[in-house]
Amino acid sequence: MFLKFELISNLTTILLIGAGIIIPLIDQLLTERKHKEIGYLISMSSLILALLLNIPLILSEEVLSSGMLIVDRFGALIVIVATFSALLVLTASVNEVRYWPTSTSYYSLIPIALLGIYYISFANDILLIFASWMLTSVASYIIAGLKKDENSVEGAIKYSIMGMLSTIIMLYAIALLYGVSGTTNLHEVANSLRFINEEKMLLVKISLIMFIASLGFKFGVFPFHTWLPDVYGGVHPICVAYLAGVIEILPIMAFARLLSVFSTIPTLQATYIFSILIFSILTMIFGNIVALVQKNVQRMLAYSTIAHAGYFLVGFTAFGITKPILGTPASILGLQGITLHLITYILAKTGLFVTLSYVLRKIGNLDLISIRNLGKILPVTSFSTSILLLSLMGVPPLIGFWSKLLLFLSVAGEYPLLTLIAALNSGISVAYYITIIKNMYFTQKNITVKCLERTRDVEVIITIVTSLLTVILGLGIAPYIATYIATLK
Repeated sequence: MFLKFELISNLTTILLIGAGIIIPLIDQLLTERKHKEIGYLISMSSLILALLLNIPLILSEEVLSSGMLIVDRFGALIVIVATFSALLVLTASVNEVRYWPTSTSYYSLIPIALLGIYYISFANDILLIFASWMLTSVASYIIAGLKKDENSVEGAIKYSIMGMLSTIIMLYAIALLYGVSGTTNLHEVANSLRFINEEKMLLVKISLIMFIASLGFKFGVFPFHTWLPDVYGGVHPICVAYLAGVIEILPIMAFARLLSVFSTIPTLQATYIFSILIFSILTMIFGNIVALVQKNVQRMLAYSTIAHAGYFLVGFTAFGITKPILGTPASILGLQGITLHLITYILAKTGLFVTLSYVLRKIGNLDLISIRNLGKILPVTSFSTSILLLSLMGVPPLIGFWSKLLLFLSVAGEYPLLTLIAALNSGISVAYYITIIKNMYFTQKNITVKCLERTRDVEVIITIVTSLLTVILGLGIAPYIATYIATLK
């Protein structure tokens, strides 16, 4: 099976890197119209083939490990979800991006950025995590600024500067951890940390905090979130759909792989739990409170992204808890909750930001006042958007309900106060999500509006697909996905 994985891995790498290199070359050989069409088709083909190649990994029940890579159900599932989300965004972007002078760069960077997520999902070595982090991060900085308008350029500059700071902190963290353990292999690091003295343990604790800070920059964890509102709230929504729906997987997978090592060390558990718990509470509260006062839908969703980073940290807190909940170890419940919430988040954010791109193209404004009567102007899109917002609220039977249930349940036994705070924050989020829905269906008297929606528009189709999957996965499939996820090895 590992030979099969090596073949799949090599072919996926060739496909994604090949597409990223060939598309700019074609740009120099063909006329403008033809190279844009071919660039889109090559990028789309590479993603479809990569998706088909990696599906067999989900069907495998083995956990395979060979040096820098580890193949488990968790990583395989996330790779499939990430590739599918990238396909959705690429499909939705065709009507908008084709008119950009930078469209060739957009089509080539989509598969290149995905490759870093692919490798970080299977990473079993700190150096591979760092290399994957750099590949996807640099590509994401460029994607953020491709529209080349003032907001996109400003957001991209802030994003790249904060990203460089994040990378520097991560390098310091890696240096400390390597200096103490003498290895970069995650399994060997976990084994060596069990037998170190108190002086070295202090360095390990510093390394842990620095990893949380560096990953927190990319993740939007408070107080490392300062770039996020300007990027997710100011960059063109179709670019944000990729940043939020695909690139956001990068820090979550890095967290999962690295924190699964730190959380298993008995002498580190107190520091680990306290650090993650505090960041989780502060991030949830800040994200939800600030989102409440926003008057622009895109900025509101940007701050809700910060709040959701806090929800993910609730699940990561459970990594350090050994006490079982309803017969299941809290750490497994936390991993299952993170997985389901990642699927919830990806579907919702991809669909919502694609919707915002469509609304911007049709109406020209994303303020709350401007989306009044959207239920009549874009009826199908508005209905699908409402489903995605309800899923983010955690309304049953949508998949968002199951993900929040497992996340909050995973810490309920040991830290019921954290569960209560998370539940209250989830309640606060209902207020601003409902505001969006209310404005979409709020009809002013004596005003006649015209339906501007065409159901064959790709943005409408993508929003329908994400909302349908949100419903279907919530109606019985989500628990099976949770059961499918085994312990993170």
